[in-house]
Amino acid sequence: MYGFNKSGKKIFIFIKKSSQVIDNSEINSKIIQVLDTSPDIAILIGFADMSEKAKSIASSYNISIVSSQDPNGIVPSVEEVLDNQIEKIK
Repeated sequence: MYGFNKSGKKIFIFIKKSSQVIDNSEINSKIIQVLDTSPDIAILIGFADMSEKAKSIASSYNISIVSSQDPNGIVPSVEEVLDNQIEKIK
C-alpha cells in the first residue's frame, strides 16, 4: 500500500503473509520497491517471524518492521510505528 497522510508525507506499507521465517532475500526484493517510491515512512508487516539478518537489512534502509502471528496485535503496532516515525520527520 502506498499513500499520503494529512501532512502530505508518503507512506509505504508492505504486508507479507508467510508460514515460514521471512529472510533477507525477501527483504532485498522489497527494498527496490521502497527505493522506487521514496516514502517518508516505510513499514513491513509480517505474519511470521523475521530473521535477524532481514531485520538488520530493513533497519539500514529505515524500514520499520511489525511482526506478529496475532492479527489483533498488528494494528496497534502499526499505529505506534506511524506515530513514532511521524514525530521524527516533522
